Amino acid sequence: MKKFSMRVVLIISVLFIALGSANVSTAQERDTTNRLPEEVAQDKPAEVENLEEVPTTDELMQNPDVREQPVADSDDPDLTVVSSGDFWTLYYNSTNDEYSLRMFGNVPSSKPSAWNSYLKSIKHIEIEEATLTGNFVYYFRGTVFPVLESVRIEQCNLSGVTSFARAFEGNSESESPLEKVIIRDNDYPETPSLTDISRMFALCRKLSELDVSGLNTSSVTNMSTVFSNTDSLKELDISNFDTSSVTDMSYMFAACKSLEELDLSTLDTSSVTNMYSMFSYCYNFEELDLSNFDTSSVTNMQQMFYGSYNLEELDLSNFDTSSVTNMHLMFGGCKSLEELDVSTFDTSSVTNMRGVFSECNSLGELDLSTFDTSSATTMQIMFYDCTSLEELDLSTFDTSSVTNMDMMFQECTALKSLYLDNFTDAPSMTDMFKGTTSLTYLFASHNLSTFNRLENTSWYDEKNWVQFSNLSQLQTYHRKQSEPTGYRKGAFLSLTMDAMGGEFEDAEEQKVQSKISGEYWEEVIPVKEGHYFDGWYLDKNFTNKFDFSLPATVSATLYAKWVENYTVVIPASISLNEATELKVEGINRGSKTLSVGLNYEETTISESNKLTLANTADTTV
Repeated sequence: MKKFSMRVVLIISVLFIALGSANVSTAQERDTTNRLPEEVAQDKPAEVENLEEVPTTDELMQNPDVREQPVADSDDPDLTVVSSGDFWTLYYNSTNDEYSLRMFGNVPSSKPSAWNSYLKSIKHIEIEEATLTGNFVYYFRGTVFPVLESVRIEQCNLSGVTSFARAFEGNSESESPLEKVIIRDNDYPETPSLTDISRMFALCRKLSELDVSGLNTSSVTNMSTVFSNTDSLKELDISNFDTSSVTDMSYMFAACKSLEELDLSTLDTSSVTNMYSMFSYCYNFEELDLSNFDTSSVTNMQQMFYGSYNLEELDLSNFDTSSVTNMHLMFGGCKSLEELDVSTFDTSSVTNMRGVFSECNSLGELDLSTFDTSSATTMQIMFYDCTSLEELDLSTFDTSSVTNMDMMFQECTALKSLYLDNFTDAPSMTDMFKGTTSLTYLFASHNLSTFNRLENTSWYDEKNWVQFSNLSQLQTYHRKQSEPTGYRKGAFLSLTMDAMGGEFEDAEEQKVQSKISGEYWEEVIPVKEGHYFDGWYLDKNFTNKFDFSLPATVSATLYAKWVENYTVVIPASISLNEATELKVEGINRGSKTLSVGLNYEETTISESNKLTLANTADTTV
């Protein structure tokens, strides 16, 4: 195509010289260089009456067949030069009914008016061996070239380009047809002037082939949204990118829905301050290695990974978050993330923690013991819909500056234990505990007086064993406390032990134990003068003995069974350590005959000898 276009230009130039065009002044030539054919008045000499004319714009638009007239001396009979200028040639291919534009030489950032009639028809643009200068913002944009399918920029001097911002940006209202962009093997004889490539390929939803190896980004400061919404892009090589000057990477890869992996090992992020939504909606990422990221300058991490719902592994152990002030929805919607280690995070400067972990449905545990929340002003929906979290220890949280806790734990349906040791009331706490249907234990600061939308059921003070039949009673009681208090859902179990005439060590006749279901009751033995304790029973008739080896399941009252002691006096016919009689104490178990005998022969009785009592009716006594 290069050879062909150069020949056409040469033929036209020779014809003009041969036909006396030298009579036209230099000023006139310059004036007509980029004017449409119909704007240039010329008297055709007789010698050129039979030569092929370049059709006018009106003729092209009114009669499409005119476009198919072949150029004289063409190597390809299917190609037609439709129009041309100092740095461009427009072709029509009759075989595939496509228009293409080739640029060369010194290419400015402004478009000649001669293109206006063809912008909606050009499918391919090729720029080779050219020098581009100026601001190319919007240049190839879908709203400018609505049917453009491919662009190739090769072997060009791009030192003078200051901006490619939105250069290829698609149309948000309709799908851009751009499928292929090749920018490679380019030359930078001088320091690159390019500082902005923001939104360069944004919304190019059909873009499936992208080569940016020939783009020098050493001076670029803004890469915001550069690849955002390139829905069809499955591979992206940015290993040549020099990002040492970049400060803004917000939305850089947002909604790259087909990208399954991305090598970011060469990215220098030391100057970046904004990572807002950098990887949001990257649906196909299962893991992301950011171990080389230097985030020491970053202040904004809002929505950084938001909506990347297939992301399972994320190593942030090297993240320096000491400058970060905004973590709004940072991990929100990472539905497949099962583990997340944020123990190295310095959050002392973070003011916005809204939704930072919301909709992390697969997170089974989360250690936030190192989180410094002293600067936080909002914790709205912070853990919203974390449906796998079973325990959350926020005992180190300082919420003294927080103004909004709306829906903070809403729909944490698996949450069983929650520790809020240092929480204080916030001006807005709407639906804070709504949907925490599995919550059975709440340890709350006495400075947190409102448990908005906590389950309206029975709760009790685990320390003082005070029962509340509803949420209102619980809150009224809690507001009177002077220290953090733990509450358990449901009714606690009581075991009342009636000594039935006996007494316990504290001289009380009744003792009450309180336990939660599943715990074990403690057996306490009372005493009664002249009686033997024969066990605890569930009834006063002593037919159902209580088993302390079983866990507590219901409240109960137990009754002590007593058996009266008896004394048997046996006259002694022998001398037992100078005693004249033997005193035996036992238990009255009914009318049974007792006999007394010595277990040694009479002749061997001494101080070490013992007497044995035997019950002839019951040998176990």
